[in-house]
Amino acid sequence: MTRGRKRPPGWVPQQHGAWAMLVVPAVTGTVLLVRDHGWRWVALPVLAITVVGYFLLNAVTLWLKARRKPRYWPPVRAYAVACCLLGLAVLALGPGLAGWLVVAAPLLAVALVLAARRRDRATLSGLVTVAAACLITPVLWSAGLPSRPPLGAVAAVADAVTHRPEEVRVPAFVTLLQLAYFFGTVVYVKTMIRERGDRRWFVASVTYHAAMTVALLAAALGGIRALTAGVSPTALVLATAVLALAAVRAWAMPVLGPLRGRSITPLQVGLVEIGFSGAVLVACLLA
Repeated sequence: MTRGRKRPPGWVPQQHGAWAMLVVPAVTGTVLLVRDHGWRWVALPVLAITVVGYFLLNAVTLWLKARRKPRYWPPVRAYAVACCLLGLAVLALGPGLAGWLVVAAPLLAVALVLAARRRDRATLSGLVTVAAACLITPVLWSAGLPSRPPLGAVAAVADAVTHRPEEVRVPAFVTLLQLAYFFGTVVYVKTMIRERGDRRWFVASVTYHAAMTVALLAAALGGIRALTAGVSPTALVLATAVLALAAVRAWAMPVLGPLRGRSITPLQVGLVEIGFSGAVLVACLLA
């Protein structure tokens, strides 16, 4: 490509903050897999398809928003082929993981329908995308469970929940922690960028973060033993502290910025979120 020429659209995602939503669940799931079951080679294509799948979702979203214009098609085609090849590798090394499509497919379908309607920035789109990303943790962890068709690893996880709940508590806790934090970022980022200055979004964001902090504190103090039993006390303390600080951030950043007419750039918002995401990852790994 010659100097100064623009990169064709759709090849590289521009939502750089989404990387945290991939890295945290992927690293957590891999560590839990190795810790609880030992290394499984299927983890490699799963990790690869996580990244390529994100690129594909971005490319398809742009293609649908552009009313299927031909110049948006090449990255869709390339990433779709790559995902198919990686999917075959997953089926060869861990066929039971295909059962997770029952959970992931509806989430991705909602995201694509919203993209086709040019509503990919809607709150619902952000929430289903977060949910799909956080599935990476249980998917990777379940690669170590014995499974059979048709639901494979999903049925294996359900069986563990029923008969061996202690085995599932840590993976469940870290997945819920990731969901709680990243759901919050969807609302919080709106108060800083697209809905900046809107007090309704500000109140919703602060209320959500405060509620999640109180819920985790109650769980950590023994109110929800089924969730926290077996989870490291250090992880519980750190996770509670992270959500509490996230609640403070959800209040302070808009008050110091948009609500007073001051500009805080997306880069500044993103740098703060990198720090919080790193803390969430540490809490997950300590669990």
